[in-house]
Amino acid sequence: MSDCIENKHTSPLDSIQELVEFKSSDVDRATVSNLKWKSKNFIGSKVMVCHDMEGGYKDDKFVDGTDNPSFYNFYHWNQIDSFVYFSHHFITIPPFMWVETAHKNGVKVLGTFITEWEKGAEKCLEMFGSLETAILCARKLAEIAYTYNFDGWLINIENGLSTKWSRKYSSFSSIPHQ
Repeated sequence: MSDCIENKHTSPLDSIQELVEFKSSDVDRATVSNLKWKSKNFIGSKVMVCHDMEGGYKDDKFVDGTDNPSFYNFYHWNQIDSFVYFSHHFITIPPFMWVETAHKNGVKVLGTFITEWEKGAEKCLEMFGSLETAILCARKLAEIAYTYNFDGWLINIENGLSTKWSRKYSSFSSIPHQ
């Protein structure tokens, strides 16, 4: 693979600090698809595909593609409504090629917000410890989706949540839709 390809890629965020310090002005515009999602006016069942390829961010992270002949690809875009780019990173931002291809085919693309195990519980404690932090994190998620031109988030909390966080979580989960 050439150095040019390796320099242009999408990366996940692994900490709350990275999330709150995210600035859209720091994003290389070459890593952002300009194609907007357009409905394909499908009537019937909704089908979501969740990409979970060995932790994500393999050769598919490169804007200019790959010369790897065994590179994973998905061909049945006409049969799905939503595509989730999934990994076990805290904040998974869908790479350019998935956003571009999905939108070309009328498919919405979601990134993944995941907390799991003890580290996930610690992140939740930090995020939902105050209403201000919960709202800031939610706004940053909305900014990331807007900046990278994808359509929202799969929220995947795989650890316990304290009942005292419920109001803060409700505020957090409603903001990316506003």
